[in-house]
Amino acid sequence: MKLFIYFLFAVSMASLACTKKSDAPAPAPNPIIGDQFKDVEFEDGVPRFVAMFKLKVPPLLTTVQKNAQGVAVIDAGHAQAVADEQAELIQQLQALSSEIKILFTYKMVLNAVAVEAPQSLADPISQLDAELIEADERFSAPPVILGGPNTQENVGPLSALNSMTFIGVDKVHAMGVKGQGMKVGVIDTGIDYTHSMLGGTGDVNLFASIDANAKTEHFPTAKVVGGRDFVGAEFNTSSHLYAKHIPRPDDNPIDRSGHGSHVAGTVAGVGD
Repeated sequence: MKLFIYFLFAVSMASLACTKKSDAPAPAPNPIIGDQFKDVEFEDGVPRFVAMFKLKVPPLLTTVQKNAQGVAVIDAGHAQAVADEQAELIQQLQALSSEIKILFTYKMVLNAVAVEAPQSLADPISQLDAELIEADERFSAPPVILGGPNTQENVGPLSALNSMTFIGVDKVHAMGVKGQGMKVGVIDTGIDYTHSMLGGTGDVNLFASIDANAKTEHFPTAKVVGGRDFVGAEFNTSSHLYAKHIPRPDDNPIDRSGHGSHVAGTVAGVGD
């Protein structure tokens, strides 16, 4: 699992800089320093970076087994090993500097620790016994979409143009197969739970009124039964404000770009 993917944090695979002799050619800049954020305004004037480190103990899902009742069970010894390894790395990071912040820890599909730290500490941090697998880079957030040109008035009946009919699922529905009892998850830009394709009212004014940073009475719904925004509505690594580069998860996964809703509509839309 990649950090902020989910949702939405563009990343690059980074290799650690190697120490070279003083008479050797100048080493390439540490990939987690770079100058891609040279125009970013840091609140306290101290340049910072976000990165994720992968540890050695396999993630927990690699050893999950089902008990006699068919319930998935995590091995307690394995869970403790992951916790101990993460605690050791966190202790090492905090020993380097109190300015290093632990943002997230991951244990199920990836055993990793995500951190925020001053760029001046990039080199000592990269020498720790953990593999640097991601560092933040510039990524423009998609624009907010409030409706569009593909309305019924100018392109024809929606019943003939939605994703369900385009891929032929309407023919499967005609046979009574509609995914009854199935639950699916979409990791994308979010989901517009107000959309009529996904069981909402379809009222664009309701969509526009949703505060993406707060819980709302309009979510969850009978069709969209759960979800979470893993980076937050203000997350935008193309911003010159560094505060917007830090993920701030919330419980409102409203989709402000449309891609996630399009995918969810194809997977589970009612075909309005």
